[in-house]
Amino acid sequence: MDFRFSVIILNWNGWKDTIECLESLYQMTYPIYDVILVDNGSVDCSVEKIKEYCQGKIKINSKLIKYNPNNKPIKVLEYTEKEAELIEDKEEKFPITFKNKLILIKANENYGFDKGNNIGIMFAIKRFNPDYILILNNDVVVDKNLLANLVKMAGKDVGLIQPQIYNYYDLSIDNLGFSCDVIGNTRSIKNLKRSKLFYLSGACLLISKDLILEINKDGKLFDEKLFAYFEDADLSWQARLLGYDIKVCLDAICYHKGSQTTKKFNLNTFYLDYRNKLRVLIKNYSLINIIMFLPLSILIKFLTVSFKTASSFNSGYFRSYINALVWNIREFRDTIKQRVVIQSKRKVGEREIIKHMELIPFLYLKNYG
Repeated sequence: MDFRFSVIILNWNGWKDTIECLESLYQMTYPIYDVILVDNGSVDCSVEKIKEYCQGKIKINSKLIKYNPNNKPIKVLEYTEKEAELIEDKEEKFPITFKNKLILIKANENYGFDKGNNIGIMFAIKRFNPDYILILNNDVVVDKNLLANLVKMAGKDVGLIQPQIYNYYDLSIDNLGFSCDVIGNTRSIKNLKRSKLFYLSGACLLISKDLILEINKDGKLFDEKLFAYFEDADLSWQARLLGYDIKVCLDAICYHKGSQTTKKFNLNTFYLDYRNKLRVLIKNYSLINIIMFLPLSILIKFLTVSFKTASSFNSGYFRSYINALVWNIREFRDTIKQRVVIQSKRKVGEREIIKHMELIPFLYLKNYG
């Protein structure tokens, strides 16, 4: 049986990375998939450049793949955000094959990772009714056998699958998923035999439609209040609560540029990451573990941020920490509403969840995640 896939890519002012990603997608060997690109309100010339690429007017410059002029032109089917939202279930036939079709949805503004992907996911489910959806960062280049290998691990109880993710620049292993301690600190996994796998990377992630619809019947998979960061941990956590397996496919490969740029610490990244972690802990933990681990998370973060502030003479870290706490207080009612829904659906006990986490917190100062 051939499963049908929809691939969702977000673009925001990054057309050069995006067309390299698209080129790698259109060279994949798997026969049945659709590509949906959501432009997140780019203010540069991204939309025009992407369409020129599809017409064969722009060649990609890549260290990993060779440009193929024979699969151009690629037919671009454009939708505004409103048109994509209002589209009726499978209202049109698509006579053209995946080899020369790109769905381009133009969002009204930059909605971040979460709402941007939700727009694409809801469109895909309405229009194509795929068995699986592949979420893909625009700065990822995929191996031609990516889908063909990922599908080998597909199964009824498998909710999420990620490939081996390599660093685009030096070809080292970027991650094989992530470990997470009980207070929300995380580390990338380089060797699955030496670490507990808790969640998978959102840079390249295969998601079953059954899991999506169990989390939200309309396909609104990601928590849009998060905007960006830690939503992949939130998704994997909810998948575990619902009894789904999460897996890493070592035969499937992609290459990610993003880790190269995120090595440079950014106060906004720090703020969003810690802000979102607190919300995710509250939504997904049992009440007793919230009481145990949430205060500990806040205390340890206070100590590490205080040390960093004192050693760097930069109060931005501390301000970001306080802002993250204030945001969670302001959004507490909404967080509790989501928590009620998540906990009402859970099928797996807390002991089963905890066994996938590191019990001793990662007490390190180099990485403030």
